[in-house]
Amino acid sequence: MFLNDFPQMLSNIEAAFKANDPKELRMTAHALKGMVGNFQAKTTAQAALALEEMGRTQDFSGAQKAFEKLSSEMQDLKLTLIAIAKEENR
Repeated sequence: MFLNDFPQMLSNIEAAFKANDPKELRMTAHALKGMVGNFQAKTTAQAALALEEMGRTQDFSGAQKAFEKLSSEMQDLKLTLIAIAKEENR
């Protein structure tokens, strides 16, 4: 379920900061942070937290760079989860 849901969440986060929508940025980044927390993905959660804080403070400076970091972390987490699932299915 997570692997299916997170791409849309990333898209919503990107759209939120591009539209200067602090509420959407804060809420979606917060939800994503909680989801990745279930996997103990601390660096990914920290990347989501940075964007959540940008939404909270309504300061979007550095949002593109923070988003790129989050996207990279999410890709790494996705590959890790896929590898784990393949191992469990052997």
